[in-house]
Amino acid sequence: GLNSPFAGKNVFCYVGEKINFDGSGSSASSGSSISKYEWDFESDGIVDTEGTRTSFIFTKKGQYTVTLRVTDSIGETDTDTLIVTVGNKPPNPSFTYSPEGPTIRDTVHFYDTSVDPDGTIVSWYWNFGDGYTSTIKDPTHDYPDKGSYTVTLTVTDNDGNSDSITKILTVINLAPKADFTYSPSSPKAGHYILEWPPGQMDDIHYAGGLILPAPDGR
Repeated sequence: GLNSPFAGKNVFCYVGEKINFDGSGSSASSGSSISKYEWDFESDGIVDTEGTRTSFIFTKKGQYTVTLRVTDSIGETDTDTLIVTVGNKPPNPSFTYSPEGPTIRDTVHFYDTSVDPDGTIVSWYWNFGDGYTSTIKDPTHDYPDKGSYTVTLTVTDNDGNSDSITKILTVINLAPKADFTYSPSSPKAGHYILEWPPGQMDDIHYAGGLILPAPDGR
């Protein structure tokens, strides 16, 4: 009699991934030897290759019954099978943004650079880390407050598989810009009025002391 067990269990792989098969665990009865190993990978009854060990790449997702048939030197045969489940590869998420060091006055542009190895990306979900989201491929977003934000992009392909990527985006504050006017334009000794844009200055120092803003912010 013959025995043709596979060296392995039922397996899962992705489309395009090479799977190795080993039939060396097969054995023949005393007085005979195995003379032929025949492999059918696609469940169609057709021998795809011969040999004790071999490999195969599945190009379509699905479930396949891989069959090994062995024949010994006196013509006896035996078969063994295993189930190979071939799945779709998930997309590889990736994105960039500009400018790289945004301030609170910048509009940040996000660019999806994701790829799908065996299909197409059909949907995008952005979480900007401040309670706002978007489903546009390449969105823009404003951050009115400085701080660090966790931005997450989730992409889904045409087979329904999805994956996510997260980056930390740091928004910086703008440094204050000093600006003031004075009157009269040709001052005499005495009282002066200094003005600067309302709300943009807390106090101003000069050589003689400290000038505080008026109640209206000037």
